[in-house]
Amino acid sequence: MNAFEVTTQTCVHSFTANRLMIVTPGREATFKAPKGDMFVISAGGADDHKLLNHLKIDRLPRMPGVCDPPTANTPLDNFDVFTRTFAEHYVAFSLRHIAWDKVVADNRQKVTSRTTPTQLFDVLESMIKPLGDLHTGIGAPKLKRESQDVLRPGTDRVIKGGIDNFATKGRRALFAGTDRAYLHGPLRNFCNGQIQYGHVNDGIGYLRIYRLAAIPSTATICTRSSRRWIGSCPILCCRRS
Repeated sequence: MNAFEVTTQTCVHSFTANRLMIVTPGREATFKAPKGDMFVISAGGADDHKLLNHLKIDRLPRMPGVCDPPTANTPLDNFDVFTRTFAEHYVAFSLRHIAWDKVVADNRQKVTSRTTPTQLFDVLESMIKPLGDLHTGIGAPKLKRESQDVLRPGTDRVIKGGIDNFATKGRRALFAGTDRAYLHGPLRNFCNGQIQYGHVNDGIGYLRIYRLAAIPSTATICTRSSRRWIGSCPILCCRRS
């Protein structure tokens, strides 16, 4: 199975997942990507409409035109892939008062066919730095570089001592205020403490997820009527695939 990252103007091959020669009830096919991610096509359904990791997928009559051919691996093309992906998927430009089209226009002239990977990395990093958004970032394994975390103004009032310290200690101290003000009784811990569940009152539950990346990819959260478990993690009605 070949995966592509597609925008309205660009198309890049992402990875190839190999089909596993195993037979599992309820599965039509199982694929494993190079980094270990599993992709499962559920059994049943019409030939042109399937479920992939519980998400509905539809067969296209042909590859999107933008993929014929795929976007070339050049500095300018990589710049376009990056900027179009942000333009079509990032949701908070207006919230952060960023005119992305202008940012793109101002920086595209800095990129030429002779721009090195390091120089391109610097340009792209400078473009997203003003967002001050910890949910964005750039990683370049071949350059052994990652973009630096940038906090938007005012965030330092909450995140003190750096991101790592906040992730291990500060976040829990911050949530303690919610525990005292709204929750009745102790929280139950699941998935090595990454998921907590408690009650606001007899009719309202409270679910807290500290870190999705630390939760097994097969985990979901359980209900009283369906108590199933994966290791220390309950299987819930909402699934992370």
